[in-house]
Amino acid sequence: MLSEIVQRQKDLCPALKDVQGLAALSQLRGDPPEHLLPAAYVVLLDELAGDSGITGGVQQLVQLRFGIVLIVSGLVDDLGTGAVGALTEVRRQERAALLGWAPEGAQEGLSFDRGELMAVTAGTLRWMDIFQTTTIYRS
Repeated sequence: MLSEIVQRQKDLCPALKDVQGLAALSQLRGDPPEHLLPAAYVVLLDELAGDSGITGGVQQLVQLRFGIVLIVSGLVDDLGTGAVGALTEVRRQERAALLGWAPEGAQEGLSFDRGELMAVTAGTLRWMDIFQTTTIYRS
């Protein structure tokens, strides 16, 4: 499912210059190179399972939450106007690409959960948008 989300962002979010997964995010030492910004990294955050609704097996409705870590540059003034503008555009494209879309295996389209500031470094802003959907695990 995460690889589908990565590909959908690559296809439908032209403002993003780089879209990858957890492995690439874990390899970062500092900020990505300027020519790769804005960048997005898709990571699974958690799964929350409900009770099994059948006898003699397991069938659970599972809520999946994943984060999209966005890194943008442009903190050139006290208000960070460039970074805020870049973040606003990337998030607009991201929501247009993902909201209501159901990746393979999802029982419903993606919905937005929340967004939060992760970090501000010398020149970049890191933000995470959290989306969710549900799937079914069966034995």
